[in-house]
Amino acid sequence: MHQQLKGMLERQAAFNESVKPNWSIRDMDWATAILTETSELLDHLGWKWWANQKRDLPQAQLEAVDVSCFLFSWILQEEDCDIERATEVLVSGLSKDMGGFPAPVRAAKTFVSNVLTMENPSVSLPLFRSLLDQLGLTVATLADLHLGKMVLNRFRQDRGYADGSYIKVWDGLEDNELLHKTVLGLERFRAAHPEYADASDEQVIYSGLQEAYSVFQQSQKGVGEIEVLR
Repeated sequence: MHQQLKGMLERQAAFNESVKPNWSIRDMDWATAILTETSELLDHLGWKWWANQKRDLPQAQLEAVDVSCFLFSWILQEEDCDIERATEVLVSGLSKDMGGFPAPVRAAKTFVSNVLTMENPSVSLPLFRSLLDQLGLTVATLADLHLGKMVLNRFRQDRGYADGSYIKVWDGLEDNELLHKTVLGLERFRAAHPEYADASDEQVIYSGLQEAYSVFQQSQKGVGEIEVLR
C-alpha cells in the first residue's frame, strides 16, 4: 500500500505543478472541489427516484478517483508537499476500518459531510476508505485508475482542454469511459501492439487514448468508427 500511495502522491504533485505552478502555496478550495466530484459520483449511483437513472459503477469509480485527486492534493498541501509524510498520513487513515455502510450512497454522503464539517482531510480518510469499499475499489485498483486519470488529464491538456478545443465525447462515449476500458485492457493492448511490449503503463495508456482519439477525429470526417477500446 505504501508504494502505491506514494506513487499516487508523486504523480498528483507533478500534475498539479504542470497545471498551476506553485499550487502548494496557493489558497485552494479543496473542500468544494471534493463536494463537486462527490456529487458527480452520486449521480452515477442512480439515487434519484424521480428520474430514469441507471447505476454506472465504472463511472462512479472514476469519480472516486477524481475525489482522491483533490483529497490527496489537500493532504500534500497540509504536509508542505513532503511526499513521505503525506504517504504516512494516507497509509494511517486508509488502514482504519470504519465498519462499512449499508450502501455507497450513504457512504458518499457521510464522507462529504465530514469533509465539509471538519475541513481536515486526514480525518476524512477512513470514511473515504469506506466509500472505496462500497464501490468495490481496493487501494491497488484506485492507484491503477489514478495513473490512468493522470494520463488522461495530460492527454486533455496536450489537445486543447484549456482553450476549449478538446472534445470529451468520442463517438458517443465520454473519454472517461474509454479510459476505464483502456486501464482494464492494458495487456490486450500490449498484445495487439508488440512495439509497446517494454513501454511503461503511462506510455501504453497514452498511446491507447491517442489511437482512439485519432480514429474519432477521422470518424468526424466520415472515416470509420472507434473500435480500439470497445
